[in-house]
Amino acid sequence: MGPCCTCHSKGATCAARGGKCDCRKLHRPCENCIPLSRGECSNIIGDSISSQFENIKNKSPSDFNYINQGDANANEYNQKQNLASTVNEQEKSIGDKKMIEAFGVPLLNSDGVPRNDMWSKIWERITRLRGKIYSLPGGSIARQFTSLYQIEVEAFGSRVKSSEAFICFPLLILQKDKNIKKTRDIRSLLKRRMQMWNEGLFEELVSEAERCDRKLPNSSGKMDDDKEAIFFQV
Repeated sequence: MGPCCTCHSKGATCAARGGKCDCRKLHRPCENCIPLSRGECSNIIGDSISSQFENIKNKSPSDFNYINQGDANANEYNQKQNLASTVNEQEKSIGDKKMIEAFGVPLLNSDGVPRNDMWSKIWERITRLRGKIYSLPGGSIARQFTSLYQIEVEAFGSRVKSSEAFICFPLLILQKDKNIKKTRDIRSLLKRRMQMWNEGLFEELVSEAERCDRKLPNSSGKMDDDKEAIFFQV
């Protein structure tokens, strides 16, 4: 293919004064001239840039595909988080899954999700007490106590109540009062507290337990076997 213009004299350029460049006269960039083959054609460079600028200037924003880097990073981060969550879920043991199902937290190494329900708050207050409790008397009081305790365990098993309810039950009912020492008075006290439990007066029971605990002497003797069995079974 021959030259597209006549500006092929030695040392000539297409933009030279007096140059005979048909492409330049027709306002088009040179494509196959002798100066272009030597890298001396300025018509191809200048006109190409102008032409590109005009094309860009005449385009509307909708003609361009913009990438929002923030959105791109956020999408990438979310994808990684979703993948990590899926992997973590798959890596959970059966024990962890059962613990989460029952208590809301895995077995080890996790604080879990903050729990602000009523029984969690009551349990936190109960754990601050010293755990000084009465031995459970026999007879009708023991039968009533055992019956109520069984109801709470079954309520937990059927997911009606959380585990904190049956954990707190014996500690609230059997909390020691330093002014009540006779067996007859202890029976009356426990009967009254179990009635309060049935009536849903849990806040009153916790407040009474805290008050009784504060009034007890600071010295603590060794628990007998019966008290240890009641306290540590929770």
